Amino acid sequence: MVTPYILEKLGQTVEFSWMQGIALDGSILGVVKPNMHVYGAGFMNVTDKCESNNIKYVRGEISKAILKCQGFDVSNIKTHIPAFCIAEFIQDKTPTKNKDYAFHYIDYSDLGIDVRQPVENVVNQILNSKNIITSSLHAYIVARMYGRGAALVRTKQPIAGDGMKYVDAFSCWGERSYIPLDIQNDSGIENELKRTYGNPIKFDNKQFLKDLNDYICQL
Repeated sequence: MVTPYILEKLGQTVEFSWMQGIALDGSILGVVKPNMHVYGAGFMNVTDKCESNNIKYVRGEISKAILKCQGFDVSNIKTHIPAFCIAEFIQDKTPTKNKDYAFHYIDYSDLGIDVRQPVENVVNQILNSKNIITSSLHAYIVARMYGRGAALVRTKQPIAGDGMKYVDAFSCWGERSYIPLDIQNDSGIENELKRTYGNPIKFDNKQFLKDLNDYICQL
């Protein structure tokens, strides 16, 4: 839901297509078609292949390295996670709760924030807490870009992919990745919440959005 949200905020009309258009966010670099344009997507697995030669941005340094191994010229490919641009459209607010949970949609339960809701609803619920415990990489990114405490956790339900997306994403903002913590690892979770609270990840999102809009207008 991040891709249509950002594109609509830029005044673009969004229509879903498997065969053409722009791949802006998520672990979809291995399924893009030759006529598609890549502007921030990443690989799901290190063994994935990319069919498109129209690549301007990828999620992180691991996706970029995989492309290089596949013979792509990566000298002009940059890294950025488009989800960070959400902060340009949704204003921060004072949290009223100390802690909340935001599980990946495959882990859905009545506990915490339902990440299947519209983007603004999910983001505002995340902002309502000082700390977020999540199995969703996107929810983690949202929490981090606003300076909330955030801890990535895993449940018994496996999430698709070989886990490289976590390393890839962390490489984008220059931190060492870690394997998502066991949901019962209370001390590890608390340490991560303390490490990340008040330490927002910052990018030049305004320039990224301007470049993205200019790029789309040229297509």
